Amino acid sequence: MEKETIINNKDYITYFEDNFLISQISNYHNKLSEQIKSAKKIYLNDNGFLNLSISSNRNFGMSLENLVFNFLYEKDENLTYLKDKYEIDFFSNKSLYQVTFNIDDENTKKRELNAFGYFDSLDASQKILVTYDINEQYDHVEVISCDNFILSK
Repeated sequence: MEKETIINNKDYITYFEDNFLISQISNYHNKLSEQIKSAKKIYLNDNGFLNLSISSNRNFGMSLENLVFNFLYEKDENLTYLKDKYEIDFFSNKSLYQVTFNIDDENTKKRELNAFGYFDSLDASQKILVTYDINEQYDHVEVISCDNFILSK
């Protein structure tokens, strides 16, 4: 009788990462050891995989965040995220990046902009909120459409 092989989720994640299907980023921390132990966020290396689900519902916000991830990760493999009371999607080279499909809803706008204020102690050189199609300025936060974001970087 053959010994049964048990494969856990961590093995799958390692396999997918080793084959360049996904990438992981850590929660930023001043101590590298704490950052390594932190919870990871997983992103697909190809947005096309997001279309393979059985469900007909498309999450455009998730697709946009994954697109911005791939763009930023190509430039900075030390990309992290920030999470405490609020969450910032990406932290790279002293810049904070938040991604939301739109900010038409006042609660969404408030939540996304408040996240930047919560992490003011990091003294970020840029605070950028990437949306699908809005280009505006709110205090010290640049709201930029995804096409302008990608073309300007």
